[in-house]
Amino acid sequence: MREYEVVVTREAENQLREYIDYILHTFKLEQAADAVWSDAMETMEQLTRIAGSIPDMTKPGFEGYKRINFLHHSYAIIYRVDNGVAYVERIFHQSQDIDNKFI
Repeated sequence: MREYEVVVTREAENQLREYIDYILHTFKLEQAADAVWSDAMETMEQLTRIAGSIPDMTKPGFEGYKRINFLHHSYAIIYRVDNGVAYVERIFHQSQDIDNKFI
């Protein structure tokens, strides 16, 4: 099985931190914030094994991008694969309008 390197862009890293901070500071739920963080890391670890096997998104404007949902929480990662590297471009809560925020 092929191994992919996973690179998280600054934008995606900032988005994840904003979600974690929101859970921590708005709801004061440290355990929940830790769980979302762990889920993000677990999902990205999964990308090291399956990044290339997920089909490209079919929506206009998302050509060449792929989407994987967090394993246990309602977040999604938008990424692209180039030369064995999975570049995590954005992280969204699934209730957000990804179509209008990505482009």
